[in-house]
Amino acid sequence: MIGRYVETYMKLWYARKPTIAAVQGWCIGGGTDMVLCADIIIAGEGATFGYPPSRVWGTPTTAMWVYRMGLEKAKRYMLTGDEIPAKTAADIGLILEAVPDERLQEHSMAFAKRMAMVPANQLMMLKLLCNQTVENMGMASSRQLGILFDGIARHTQEGLDFVERANEVGFRQAVRERDDPFGDYGSRGTRGQVTGDRGQDGRKGVAEALLRFAAAAAAAPLQAESVNADFTTNPEANALLRDDPFAFLIAVLFDQGIRAERAWLAPYLLRARLGHLNPAKMVGDEDGIRSAIETSPKLHRFVGKMSRWLVEAARIVVTDYAGDAGAIWSSSPDADVLQQRLEAFPGIGQKKAAMAVEILERELGVSIGHMERSDIAYDVHVRRVFLRSHLAEWDDRNHMIEVARALHPAQPSALDYPAWFIGKTWCRPRRPDCGNCPIGEVCPKEIARAEFVTGA
Repeated sequence: MIGRYVETYMKLWYARKPTIAAVQGWCIGGGTDMVLCADIIIAGEGATFGYPPSRVWGTPTTAMWVYRMGLEKAKRYMLTGDEIPAKTAADIGLILEAVPDERLQEHSMAFAKRMAMVPANQLMMLKLLCNQTVENMGMASSRQLGILFDGIARHTQEGLDFVERANEVGFRQAVRERDDPFGDYGSRGTRGQVTGDRGQDGRKGVAEALLRFAAAAAAAPLQAESVNADFTTNPEANALLRDDPFAFLIAVLFDQGIRAERAWLAPYLLRARLGHLNPAKMVGDEDGIRSAIETSPKLHRFVGKMSRWLVEAARIVVTDYAGDAGAIWSSSPDADVLQQRLEAFPGIGQKKAAMAVEILERELGVSIGHMERSDIAYDVHVRRVFLRSHLAEWDDRNHMIEVARALHPAQPSALDYPAWFIGKTWCRPRRPDCGNCPIGEVCPKEIARAEFVTGA
C-alpha cells in the first residue's frame, strides 16, 4: 500500500512539465513525501516542514531529503525529527524560498508565468537533465529502502507501543506525548499576550481560588483529599522518593503515558527487581533494566524507550554529577536553571521538568531560587482546568505558561498543582463534578472548550 502512495507522489517528479508546490501551513510527515517530489517549492513564511514520524513509526518514503539539502543537513533533521520553519527550510536548501504568507499565491503564480516563457520542449529537457542526475546518484534504490523501512518502523516494539497508545488515548494525544520531550510541532505553540473576551478580573478570580484551595489543603495535610498527599499509597515507595534523589529522577522519567501513581511507584518496584538503583551500575546494564521493566506486570508500556532513557539518565548523573542525582538541585539553583538541567535528560521535556521543580520545592523542601521564574507543567489535567475556567484562550503550552506568569508572577508554578489536582479529582474529562469543585463558584464552567484535551 505504501508503494502505491509513493507511485502517486512520484508523478510530480516524472511529469514532463515542471511542477511548483506553493506550501502554506503545516507540511510534515507524508506531506513532505509528496511535496518534495515537486520541482520547485515556495512556502509562506508561516509554513513548517519536518518529519516527526522519524522519532517513531516511520521513515521518509520518497527519500528526497538528502538529494535536496545534502547529507549532513538531512541527517540533522532526520535523526531528530525536528521541525523546520519555512525560512530555515529555504536557508538549508530544502525549498527554494519563503515569502510572506499573503504573497504566496501571487508570487508562486508569477514564478510559474516566468517559467512558462521558456519553450515547453526546453523545460522538459532541462527538468529531465536535472532529475536524471539525481537518479544516477541512486534515488530509485533509496526510495525502495524508504518504503521498506517505513513499513518496518510500524512493526518495531516502539512502533507497536505507539499504535497501542494511540488506540487507547487517541492519535492526537499519542503524537503529543511523542513530541512533548522535543517541544516542537503541536507541543510548541506560539508565545503571546493573554487576550480574549473574558476579563482579567475573571481570570484573577479563578487564579485566587486555585491558590486558596492549595493553601487550605496545605493547612490540613492529613486529609485524604489533600493536595500534599504522598506520591503513592505505599509508604516505603514514598520514603524512597524522598530519600533517594535518583529514585525521584526515575519517577519523573516514568511519568509519561501512564497514571501518575503507577509512575511514582516504579522506582520502588524497579529497585526490588534490579536489587539496586545505583547509577554507575545501570549505565552498562540496559538489557537488565529492560528485563526488569518488561517483567509482568510491566512497569511501563514504553519498555524500549524507558530503558534507553534510564541508562542515559544514569550516564549523565555519573558523568556530570559525580554519581549523585541530588547534585542536580542541591546547590540552590534558580528555578529556570533547574528546569534547564532537568530538560537536558532525554525523556524530560517542559512538562516533566516544570512539574519536578514545583514538587521539589513544595513537597521535598529543596531550596530553589527565584521561583518567579518557575512555570506550570503543560499537563492534561492542568490544560483542561485552564480551558474550562477560561484562564487560557486556547490549548497551547506557551500561551498557558504566559497566562500563569501574568496571573501569579511571584511563583507561576504555584497554580500548577491545585489545577492538576482539581482536574484529576473534579474537572474530569467526562461528567465533571462542578458542584463540588473548589473553584466552582468562580469558574465559568465552559466544559466544551476542553473537548479535545485527552490523555492519561
